[in-house]
Amino acid sequence: MPAQKRPAPSAASSSKPASATNLAAGQGPNWKKRKQERAHNARFIQTQTASTSEPSASSSRTVSKASTPVPAHVSAAAAAATSILPTSVELESLLSSRAFQIRSFLRSIKSAKSATTTRAWQLLPRHARRRAASHNLLRLPSRLRSKALAELRSSTTQARSRSDIRKRLPSHGVIRATLRRKKLAERASHPKRSWLETHLWHAKRFRMTTEKGKGKERDQGNAYGRWGFVLPETTMMKSHRASWRSARESVTVHDASYYSVFRIGVRLANLDALVNGEEVEPNLVKQLHESLSKAGFAHIAKLDSDAAPSSARVLDTVLTQMKGDPSSCSTEGDHSGTTLSAALAPARIVVLPGTQRFSTVPILEDSGCSYRSKEALIFAHPAADLHVRRGLKAAGVILVDERKNMFFEIENPCSLKVETYAYQLESAPDPWLAAGGKDSSLSKLEKKRRRQAGWPGSKKASSEQATQSSDVEAPNESRLLDDGALLLRKQGFNVFELVGPRAAPLLQAVLRVSQGDRKRADETSLRQLLSKQQCADAAMVQVQVDDPRLSYPPKLKPLSSNASAPSQSVANGSSTVESFTNTLFWRGANPPRFSKGEIDSRRARNIVPGARLQPESPDDTAPVVVIRDQLVQKPSVDRFTLIVPRGWGTAFFLSLVATHQSGASSGARVLGQHQLKHQRLELAALASSAVAQKQAAKADLLSYPRNWLGTQAHAVSEREAALARQEEWSKRPKGKRSEFLFPSHKDWAAFQQKSTPDRVQAKLAHDRTGVARPYPFGGSHHWEWIVSNSERVFGKGSVQQAADTDMARPWLVASAELAGPSNAETALSTSHLASAMVPIKVHAVRKGTVMPLSSLMLAPTFEDHVSWVHHLDPIDHPAAVANRSSTGAAKVDKQYLKALIERRCEIMQLGRSAPLTTAAHLKHKNVIGGNVWSEYVRVAADPEEMHDRSADWNNAIGTVLDGDYSLGNGKGFGVGAVTFRAWMELRDREQRVAALKGPAEKGRRRPRNPVETTHLLLMREPGTDVVRAVSASCIPLV
Repeated sequence: MPAQKRPAPSAASSSKPASATNLAAGQGPNWKKRKQERAHNARFIQTQTASTSEPSASSSRTVSKASTPVPAHVSAAAAAATSILPTSVELESLLSSRAFQIRSFLRSIKSAKSATTTRAWQLLPRHARRRAASHNLLRLPSRLRSKALAELRSSTTQARSRSDIRKRLPSHGVIRATLRRKKLAERASHPKRSWLETHLWHAKRFRMTTEKGKGKERDQGNAYGRWGFVLPETTMMKSHRASWRSARESVTVHDASYYSVFRIGVRLANLDALVNGEEVEPNLVKQLHESLSKAGFAHIAKLDSDAAPSSARVLDTVLTQMKGDPSSCSTEGDHSGTTLSAALAPARIVVLPGTQRFSTVPILEDSGCSYRSKEALIFAHPAADLHVRRGLKAAGVILVDERKNMFFEIENPCSLKVETYAYQLESAPDPWLAAGGKDSSLSKLEKKRRRQAGWPGSKKASSEQATQSSDVEAPNESRLLDDGALLLRKQGFNVFELVGPRAAPLLQAVLRVSQGDRKRADETSLRQLLSKQQCADAAMVQVQVDDPRLSYPPKLKPLSSNASAPSQSVANGSSTVESFTNTLFWRGANPPRFSKGEIDSRRARNIVPGARLQPESPDDTAPVVVIRDQLVQKPSVDRFTLIVPRGWGTAFFLSLVATHQSGASSGARVLGQHQLKHQRLELAALASSAVAQKQAAKADLLSYPRNWLGTQAHAVSEREAALARQEEWSKRPKGKRSEFLFPSHKDWAAFQQKSTPDRVQAKLAHDRTGVARPYPFGGSHHWEWIVSNSERVFGKGSVQQAADTDMARPWLVASAELAGPSNAETALSTSHLASAMVPIKVHAVRKGTVMPLSSLMLAPTFEDHVSWVHHLDPIDHPAAVANRSSTGAAKVDKQYLKALIERRCEIMQLGRSAPLTTAAHLKHKNVIGGNVWSEYVRVAADPEEMHDRSADWNNAIGTVLDGDYSLGNGKGFGVGAVTFRAWMELRDREQRVAALKGPAEKGRRRPRNPVETTHLLLMREPGTDVVRAVSASCIPLV
């Protein structure tokens, strides 16, 4: 029902004001009603009541006081019906007779202006307004101060004084901060959603892994985080190009503290019974290397160098697993032709310098024992924990952190027997520390958890242990492994990765070597590491530095001139320094004693408030480790890994990012998971540029587990990614998406069951729009389909037999280059190699962008392969070769012939979607026949038919794992995987193409912009009919 128009107010309600008695009694209208009435009365103009006698101008005011206001449209209608317009008007008498109406009109205009509901603050322009109105009238212009003063007088609120504003309860802020921190600590203690020490900094600037829900604070987010942590995914603002620009021109930093760290070691007890004590350390080193090699880590032999056994070594390697013929049960013998290793995960092994002598806490009298140990640290991705544990178990290593080996540290080691042990360090920091607390190892939540679990963290257990340890003295040069020492050795580290040309100056500004006897040696070691000298292998150094919060923010400055002085390699020359100073990895370090607030209070008491502080004797010092390795050789791109103790993460991280601001900056730009993946893809593309074709990309440049096919982590991540892609596709309208025929495994399986194999192949072969490819969103079943295609094309056996075996699950070959030409026939005939996949780098040839999930296909025949090569690089095209030796009418203009080849190549790529005419045809319409081009077209295959054969989904032998347009190379680049049998066939084709060129290729001048057509593959994206050519190169992971 439409709203009725409100009638005009009566005289009793509008003109008669409420008396003071009624207002005091509470019977008068309230302020809201009075405001509504004023606004309503302002809409009407009072008129003079009609009378029999003509009123005079002087009596109009008297009559109007007793009259009732009538709406203007009513009086106007009555006057139009009863009056007749005169032929002439006397102005003076007319104005005097209408004096009441004129005064009423002016009064109504004035009352309407004053009765408005707009406040004085709302009359200001938008750029001059503020969020909250103030009681200060001087903040308003002079024309609005009178109105604002009237509004303030009628207001019931009172302005707060300065003392009221500053008045707070004594402990109100502390109580609120403590309660808030307690809630944050409860959220950080979730076993599947742990926080890093820098979580609070990232949460304000990044989109994190879990999203907030509507439940309680401790139940917010998804059921699981990313690998058990809440990590920063992407920045709040655009950073795709800016992140790569910072990596090339400035510096980027990534908090990799979520990486898993395993401590593996060998120990030998009863050292006094040995005749020759000098051979203890070489024997321990040899046993440690054998255990690592048996676990599956590649290139362990590089650790056995000419350097002293006491030096620290860093090795970037890959965890592998042998894949042999399942029919043979023997583990020893020659399997060079039938055995390849599967790559499981990248890893970094840090062999600690020297050996350490430990002594156990005696439980009974005279039950203590001492032993010498040689240890190493294994840094691996958290998604690869299961593979590392399985490899260590297969090598016979005792995992101390398992329940069945929980008494390993309490029991005395066997005399004169070398034992190999390992355990995983705590990667997640204490929840109270992640929430911004001060204490790390013995916080309130940790004490409560230990007390409930019955661990030796209570006061009673600590006092008993202190009594026992005080009665026994540790042997000389040994460290007593009490509860505190074991806790420090089991704590993880904070790891920060810096990439960019200004990483070294930034580290030099942040790391200030502390005063002491080893200051000069530490400065020399750090200067050598941060110098611009090229080092092929990874180098490591540890220094003792002051608290970075004292010199916050750091001052960036170029490296000193002494840094460029010739010196020995850090890994070799500073071995004596590391053997005595590398205590962070052996013993750990204590958290800082002073909080940020205490240091800020000291800074405020300076003569110049806020100035940097000078370190004093009570100030803390922290041992840090810096590792430098080279990601790309040419152009040189180095990576610096800064490892700091637990509890120091926020202090060092804030100093690293302090000088960064959006735009041009000399500080470090922080990367999330998306930016890190893009940076590694760009670095892999940079390592594969034209000037560095012979470089081998490092294994850690492939994003784990996204690009590591065959691992359990890849299967989990691929399943989640496929579900996300399908959900995003289903949300789009049907008119704006490709209608895939088989979007899920269920649809494809149902189609296979009710169709014959010939019909299935015909359905995929005659797909003109690209919607018939199975598994367009990826998934684990997609790779099984790729393996079945490869087995049908290259295999000798049945596809159903290959699918029934356990080896049908795809796995990634660690190095396909190890299989020489003599093993090609063996690889094509061996059944267990049917599911082997080779990682490759994919470069777009001339045009196109490499998109993820695009299918990689081989040309159907070798003739089609050669035709694609000739059309992409027309220098060896048959028509171009014949045209160079032709004369007369048979010879064609060089540019015109190039345009014709380009047109034919365009039809081969686009098929029937290619444009009908080009500029070359319009320019050369009257070219006579009988030339070299007409002869070539007469014998050559139809380009549209070749496009149809090349676009057949049945020829798919691989898929692009990750790809994009490379900002560094200026063309499409990606990382993919093809079957091992397809790679063998592609290598054979490449050798045959090289044989066709002959010796004429050697004396030819190299073109300025060569077209790379080596190991040519064809790429087709789901939902399109375009076929692009890409060049592939193998990625040797080991």
